Amino acid sequence: MIGAGMLAAWAATPLGLYLVNGATTTSSPLARGVLQHSLFCSPGGTARDADSKFVELNASPVRRYVETAPPDILPDLKRIYSGALRFGLIIPALGEMHKLESGWQTDPIIARVAKERVEANPMCYAKSVLAADFRMATYGVARSPGVANRIRDFIAAHPPVRVPAAPLLPGDERDSLKAANEFHEPPPFPLPPAMPFKVTDKSPLLLILITRLLFSGAALLGLLSVFALVIRPKIALRDWNGVAGMAALGAAFHGMIAITAIVELGLTRYTVPVWPVVCTLLAIAVLRAAHRSSSAHHASS
Repeated sequence: MIGAGMLAAWAATPLGLYLVNGATTTSSPLARGVLQHSLFCSPGGTARDADSKFVELNASPVRRYVETAPPDILPDLKRIYSGALRFGLIIPALGEMHKLESGWQTDPIIARVAKERVEANPMCYAKSVLAADFRMATYGVARSPGVANRIRDFIAAHPPVRVPAAPLLPGDERDSLKAANEFHEPPPFPLPPAMPFKVTDKSPLLLILITRLLFSGAALLGLLSVFALVIRPKIALRDWNGVAGMAALGAAFHGMIAITAIVELGLTRYTVPVWPVVCTLLAIAVLRAAHRSSSAHHASS
């Protein structure tokens, strides 16, 4: 089931593009996602060319600033700076340096730079991926009003490093104009000269705590079910359908999050596709517990 689902999902994008556009050309988030993690890792003195030096020149002051922040607001600062660095500066600037038409064409350049940075500090990249995985698996991605206030207090006491904005590449500018016209909105440029630092409140703390409990419970149940099938199959056979179903959902839950964590810092929107898995997994667990309780009651009667 899991293998078939992965193959179907893998084929869906090129098939959809072919049906709509008549071509299967795609751009992958892998390179810029790996770069995203590595921007907050020091590569030492390993910058080999102008592209790598440009990336580090702009990443290093941001990294030094972020490292001064308290641990509970680090993920939010990284998220804000990651978007500004990659999409507002690095990708369009490298595209201009190499005379490219659109940002997606910088993928080979970004991949090479990201590879160099990961090789220079692999443990930092691995720690960043594991932290993103844990945040999404336990729904530590939502910001409470208290965290938002702490971010505002930190910014007030420590003025943020400003990231310059590079002009859009010609192809991206045309696409932006087309999208603006379709949505009857003004064009999104000229771009501001520096990164705007906006901090908004998200969800009430109680709602976040409840959601974290649901996600964490589903993550634990999924892992235990997989272990039950792999390590102790004889025990699992007593309730094969229930355990197998929970194990499949657990593999899907952790697989989706792990794949996402490799290229993302962990944001709320990446947990949305996991909600059906969480709800189904918890529902099976509740039904199994209710069935066992009912069976035990009848047996005692």
